[in-house]
Amino acid sequence: MRSLAAERLIDLVPNRGPSIPILTWEEVTAIYEVREMLEVNAVGQCSQRISKDQLQDLKKSLVAFEEAASSNDSLARITTTEDFYSIILANCGNPILEEIHRGLVARISLFRSRSMSLEGRAINSLTEMKAIYEAIAAGDEKAARNASKKHILNAMAAAKKAMENAT
Repeated sequence: MRSLAAERLIDLVPNRGPSIPILTWEEVTAIYEVREMLEVNAVGQCSQRISKDQLQDLKKSLVAFEEAASSNDSLARITTTEDFYSIILANCGNPILEEIHRGLVARISLFRSRSMSLEGRAINSLTEMKAIYEAIAAGDEKAARNASKKHILNAMAAAKKAMENAT
């Protein structure tokens, strides 16, 4: 319970117990803005630092996401996306950036699960993640940053739509 509270997935209310916090769109937007700052930077740095072996691992994680995207397995979609980004973050050369991002992963995964439930979003994510991978593989920092930014903005739009559908 304490680790969930630390990740801000639950609130521990004295004499009442745990409750699930309801995020406003402003709070969600703030999380996506931080995600954009961190991931765009990580992807750009990764494009300049990743080794051939780690690039192969990134490709494998993308293939695993492709399989998950074409299935109806929402958990696999989330875990394979997390694997893709964990390789990027581990190869960005900035352990502090990686640590800060890790603190957001649970909340990012919550939004991913909601947005990827939208019809077509997983396939669109796949296309966007392929663009990120291809830019990293080419060592094209500018294209990697642009592809990452596009992916996050599309993910935020999908999260907004999912939130609107839930109300």
